[in-house]
Amino acid sequence: MSLIKYNSLPTYILLVLYILTGAIPALGSIDILAPQWVYFGSINFITAIYLIVNSDKFLEPLSRIFKSYFFWAYLILILWASISYFYAINKVETLINLPRYFNVFIACIFSYILISKVIQPILFITYVFGGFLLIEIVAYYNDFFDVYSSTEYFSLTRVKGVSGNKNITAASIAIKIPFLLYLINVTKYKLIKFISFSILVLSFLAISLVNARAAILSSSIVIIFYIGFFIVSYFKKNISLRPALVSISYGIVSFLLSFSINEFLATNANTNSFTNTVGKIQFNNEASNGRFDYWLDVYNHLKDNPVIGCGLGNWKIASIEYGKRHINGYTVPYHAHNDFLQFFSELGILGGLLYLSIFIFLFINLLFLLIKSKSMEYSLIYFILGCSLFVYALDASLNFPIARPLMQSSLILLIGMILYLINENKNFKLLFNTITAKIFFLLFLILIVLSTTIHIISYNSLTKQGKLLFEFNNNKFEMSLDELDQISDEFPNLTETALPIKAMKARYYYLNNLKDKAHKFASEGAKDNPFIYFPENLKGQFFFQEGNIDSAYIYSKVAFENIPRNKPHFDLYIKTLINKKNISGIENAFNKAKEVFGDDSVIWQLYLQALANTRNIGDPHAMQQAANAFNLFPDNQSIFSLYKILTYGQARMIEAEKIGREAVELYKNKSYDQAFILFKQANDLDPLDPVFPLNAGFALFESKKFESAISFFNLVIPTRHTAHSLRAMRYKALSLINLNKRDDACKLLDYLRIKGKKRMYFQEYDKYCK
Repeated sequence: MSLIKYNSLPTYILLVLYILTGAIPALGSIDILAPQWVYFGSINFITAIYLIVNSDKFLEPLSRIFKSYFFWAYLILILWASISYFYAINKVETLINLPRYFNVFIACIFSYILISKVIQPILFITYVFGGFLLIEIVAYYNDFFDVYSSTEYFSLTRVKGVSGNKNITAASIAIKIPFLLYLINVTKYKLIKFISFSILVLSFLAISLVNARAAILSSSIVIIFYIGFFIVSYFKKNISLRPALVSISYGIVSFLLSFSINEFLATNANTNSFTNTVGKIQFNNEASNGRFDYWLDVYNHLKDNPVIGCGLGNWKIASIEYGKRHINGYTVPYHAHNDFLQFFSELGILGGLLYLSIFIFLFINLLFLLIKSKSMEYSLIYFILGCSLFVYALDASLNFPIARPLMQSSLILLIGMILYLINENKNFKLLFNTITAKIFFLLFLILIVLSTTIHIISYNSLTKQGKLLFEFNNNKFEMSLDELDQISDEFPNLTETALPIKAMKARYYYLNNLKDKAHKFASEGAKDNPFIYFPENLKGQFFFQEGNIDSAYIYSKVAFENIPRNKPHFDLYIKTLINKKNISGIENAFNKAKEVFGDDSVIWQLYLQALANTRNIGDPHAMQQAANAFNLFPDNQSIFSLYKILTYGQARMIEAEKIGREAVELYKNKSYDQAFILFKQANDLDPLDPVFPLNAGFALFESKKFESAISFFNLVIPTRHTAHSLRAMRYKALSLINLNKRDDACKLLDYLRIKGKKRMYFQEYDKYCK
């Protein structure tokens, strides 16, 4: 190896190291992104040192990028984002997120500078993308076959690949597909062409199996563009017919082959069908998993805050205020599901336009290069880069790749390559000498160290938050105070799910009888996220347990009225209203909860409990509401019990159950006549429960009193208790047979075999009716 090649080797290695970001595992963190950001920043650190040491070799690309619109637009964006610290809702979140965007900016600059010294850069970057894509494909299908061969139920949601998330996996594969198409077209080696084609087929198949609609849509559009590109090239006489058809066939055949395999697997292995997935792609809120709601929230927020936004990294806090009617519990929209809109929401119109303009700049320059190109070779390069950038932009319009280091590692190489082509033939003036270049890179190094330090702090916190969130989600609070104190509540001060860490700690302090500290931490947590109202609800719980109903009422009301689509908020607020005997407040709270939840069984049950504790027995309104709930949820035993209590009172229910138990014992001892008397008494006390007339009918049936038995079975058949109704119908049919009314019995048995679908019903129909 020559000295020149040896000296340039680190350039190639550093570019490869960037793409490996997505291969970093979770390493004990609850979020795989945390260690990946640490790795990403570390590669920037190593690259900065390399550039400082060899700054004299990179004066030209540094001067070129310094004059680029991309550099200044992104730099102003970073500076504007830094200013947002001063008006952010949660300043800590800004400090945590700013280093991520800064490291991506630096990596784009470094990527361009390194690529400028690479021999045949487009081919090298293609091999880099292709090599990592091979790793992703192997990881995905390894997961696929592991899940498929397991004894558990096969579900493709368990197949995640390198990223640990199926949507990220699909997007990462899709952005690299254009480079495979390029490699198939330009390589002269049949083996490489065959391997590339095979990976292409497996990539299309993986995307279709993952069922990620954004990736399916973007990869399908890329194939259409690809075919159109060669058709246009043929008519422009840039290429002859045969090569054009061969090139087109690579895209069509690989796509159709993967489609055929997908349909075969969908039929035989219970996987996602490509045609079904494509058929579900619709531009409405339901099909978009609520994205239209998120985008409308951004629009409304932007109208209220057009200049400064809510602060970098703070949309997951501000979104709660605008989306409280459609968020569920404490599951808040952490992202706007559109990176461009998220910049508008967090940094105002200026920040949003700056970020959007960066992509417009890249697209327009690629388009101009493509239009002016007279070489088929370069036209294909510009086209392929444009397709890959399009895939990323589409994903950024529907998801949040800016938060995913795996996607950013691909983007920075893509942008670096585009910037290289944009600046390749431009005239430039050398703006740096060796000293100024070293100072420039040293400044970057210092900022990279600070940024990566924040990544490390965030990563360490996320390694400890796992148990805290697990116990919260499972409503078990067993962590010791020593373990709790190891979790930082200052930096970061929110969990990944936007819950204030101080407030989450407060519950543990309260359970350990540190009540003053618990109240203090809950109050402080409310400042870290003022819109989630978990701390307010928690303080309400504390006051309720202490018997301070007035304070509990105040805090629970604040929590419920601000986040009404939250069952714990409704539950506590209703309890305080019960204690205050606030009947009108109960009705208003229920109506508000019903407005956001719809007819939800839990909401109805809590409401009926409130009625049972505040209304008199036989209250017409309470009885009607209980009947409405029972009609909505006839199989819900808790609602049915409350329906009975509100109609006849709890004392009668208890007495009826007691008599019913005595009757069951008599029935077991074959004292059917005595059992019937008690079952009838229980039925008189509780006419709503179908068990008592059904058992009374059984007792009469065993006593051969078939006519009387039928009268009790007739009481059960019309009820909404399906299982009891079918049993009553069967015994009525058997009673009719014993009364020699076979035709009437067979009508019932015929209905039973259709409705009940049990072998017993078919056997009895065959026995008595054929």
